[in-house]
Amino acid sequence: MTQETLSELERNKGEVQQAIQRKEKEMAAVAAKIEDEQSLGGKMQKQTKELLVRSRRQGCQAFWKSKKASQYIATVRTSAKLTEWDKFQFCLAFVDK
Repeated sequence: MTQETLSELERNKGEVQQAIQRKEKEMAAVAAKIEDEQSLGGKMQKQTKELLVRSRRQGCQAFWKSKKASQYIATVRTSAKLTEWDKFQFCLAFVDK
């Protein structure tokens, strides 16, 4: 090989190495962005769950102040005392309709 060919090959090698470094930096940036999006998605999912719980709780509170709750309690009192869990389960069935 001639000196000119060797110089060209060395230059090409340097260009390829630079291209590889650029792509690695781009991949690292994309990976960081994906991680940020996943973190944000997790936070939003947690917030959604909290809002659902709050909404259900408010719905349950409204339900237990309503006449339907009084009617339900009147029919159940004859058979057994309501536990908080029973109230909650019945309330969720009502609120989720």
